[in-house]
Amino acid sequence: MEKSQSVEQSLIELGCRDFHMGEFKNQIHHPKTMWMYTCWRVTHIVNVGKTPDGYCRGVLLKVNGYKWKQWVYITLNFLDYYDVHLLNDMMEVHTKIEDVFCGELVKRIDGLIETDEE
Repeated sequence: MEKSQSVEQSLIELGCRDFHMGEFKNQIHHPKTMWMYTCWRVTHIVNVGKTPDGYCRGVLLKVNGYKWKQWVYITLNFLDYYDVHLLNDMMEVHTKIEDVFCGELVKRIDGLIETDEE
């Protein structure tokens, strides 16, 4: 139990500010980008630091992409852009891209885990 709590705390600290899960889902599940999300073969979605009013500090996705088959952690920074972290199974940061505009989020993640186009 303590280990999972420390992992969650570490993930919470990677994020800068909370964002609303409903808004995030609308952005990532947009009809024009839904096919990419499906290609990632997401098996787990975890709202990290979830609050009762629907906000969270980050979203953790277990993916099975062509290039990356571990975890993707998405956070919101103070500039209202997303940061995308590729995490290994030990929840250590492997790769981080910063300042991703919401309209580019799915394409940028796809470039990291599925295709060679970033």
